[in-house]
Amino acid sequence: MSNKLNLKYEYLNITFLFIAISIFFIPPILNINNIYFRIDDIVILFILPFTILLFYKELTISIYVKILSTIFLSMLFSTLYGYIVLDVPFNMRDVNELIRMLKPLLLFSFLLLIDKDIYKEILFKFLILAMIFFIFVGLSESLKIPYLNDFFINIYSSEFQNGVGRINATTLNPNDGAVITLFFLFFSISMLITYRKYYYMISSILLIYILLNTGSRTAFLIAIVFFLLFFIFTKAISVKNKIILLIFIFIGLISIYPYMSSYINRILTLLNAIQLKDASLNIRFGLWKDALEIFYQSKIFGWGVAKGIHDTVVDGEHFILLRRYGLIGFSLVILAMIYPLYVIKQRIRINQLDSKEKVLYYTLFAYLGSGLFVMFTNNFFTHYILVFPYILIAPVLFKR
Repeated sequence: MSNKLNLKYEYLNITFLFIAISIFFIPPILNINNIYFRIDDIVILFILPFTILLFYKELTISIYVKILSTIFLSMLFSTLYGYIVLDVPFNMRDVNELIRMLKPLLLFSFLLLIDKDIYKEILFKFLILAMIFFIFVGLSESLKIPYLNDFFINIYSSEFQNGVGRINATTLNPNDGAVITLFFLFFSISMLITYRKYYYMISSILLIYILLNTGSRTAFLIAIVFFLLFFIFTKAISVKNKIILLIFIFIGLISIYPYMSSYINRILTLLNAIQLKDASLNIRFGLWKDALEIFYQSKIFGWGVAKGIHDTVVDGEHFILLRRYGLIGFSLVILAMIYPLYVIKQRIRINQLDSKEKVLYYTLFAYLGSGLFVMFTNNFFTHYILVFPYILIAPVLFKR
């Protein structure tokens, strides 16, 4: 019996690591009719359902499983409603989109099968090693280290912008790379707050440097807001150490300015955006307006995925969710992102957390909070990558 139990835990742990490595570091391996397939797509959609069925008696149906299930059913209903009531033409890309929306639910349910203490230890160690490797890749691209830069660009080159010089890190475009950088930055700062080791200050500064090299204005603005809130409200670091950290960051940015003026100049175009003089932002406003006009025609259930008639790319997930899934689907997604923030706040208030839980909860809180803002200019919850860092941590929060 013990051998079978050990075999089960080894299988669950290895499968988790395989999925996590694919999410953060392995690009798509297949492209069929412009639909990209990743290793984690294959494992989550074709292997995890059988695993969950095999061990379903051990699965605890937490409230978060119910929330994620309701979101998927809402998306499915909206799509069927569009076909039946609104005469939306059927499109296979709709099916692909809906199937992919099963991934967060399947992965979260699978991770609940792993013992909480064991999973917490494995996840914690994985995130430390993943952060180190991410910094290595990000610095190789940012500093254009010979051979390494070319090697990583060839791997993560789907949308590499040579003309602008923005880096992708371990993703396929700079904006996604910026959000993943934010995740590891939040993790590094959470480690710094909890363990107060100088090397986490160094990793945080390096991640800020990588973030600047992605050239993402949204992520940069989120980082600024996060740091302001951090310095104002945190009591985990003394005023003296806060000042030292600010000085280190300031000196570091001044030192590297000559080598990355083009990135910083792009960031400074935020001023144009604030004054509504930015061309790309004006285009976004137009797309948001179009999405809202479509939403007004079917406010409750939306139109469904409806890629056959609504194939315009809208840079703003809040507006996509309203257009596709109406007020019901939109509200459920926002609930799925806000509810963990409430639970984390309650757990921190009780103050019965070990150091690893503190790091993971701080990271999750900051990442989900930033995700709500990312959704104004990018996809997050329905993104094929960005949703999963939070799905990986959520089981530690919801499994008793």
